[in-house]
This record gives sequence, C-alpha cells and structure tokens, in this order.
Amino acid sequence: MQTFTPPPELWLTIRSLLALVFTLAFMLVLAWAARRYGGRLGLPATAGERARHRLQLLESKRLNQHLTLHLVQLDDTEHLLASTATSTSLITTNPTGKGKKK
Repeated sequence: MQTFTPPPELWLTIRSLLALVFTLAFMLVLAWAARRYGGRLGLPATAGERARHRLQLLESKRLNQHLTLHLVQLDDTEHLLASTATSTSLITTNPTGKGKKK
C-alpha cells in the first residue's frame, strides 16, 4: 500500500501562510497595546484622544536663559504665560472663538 506524500511546494505554501497569519496577529496585538498603553509609554495620542483634551501647549518661545513664554489653550481661551525657574505669571488671556455655539 502506498501512502500519500504531499509535494514540498505544499509544505512551503502552508509554512508561508502560517508565517503571514502569525505576523498579522502580532501586528494587531502591537496596535492594540499602543492604543491601550500608548499614553503611558509616551507615544502620540490618536486623533480622537487629542480632541478630548482640554489643555494644549500651542507654542513656547525662550527669550533668554531665564525667561520663557508659553502660549497655552484651555477650552476656548488662549493664555500667554511667562515662566522662570522659580515662578510662572499670566501675561494675557484671549478668547479664541472656536467654542461650540449654543
């Protein structure tokens, strides 16, 4: 009685497909982990997460080695702050007008 022996090409195809499935599954696990734990690892947030944040640093400008200006946005208001090594002062506040109209 003769037994069936699959050709070597079949084993190569099966091995290649298994490698592809394993690689795709690994990439999905990495993408899930990046979304789940990305903020703790310092990875950039997704667009939806950025939209939920109320506070944003818009710009920073170092004037000299002691003084830095920061333009921050909190909800619909921009604040210009001056900071030194020991203190932070509010310089001005301006509404941005980008808020939700009721």
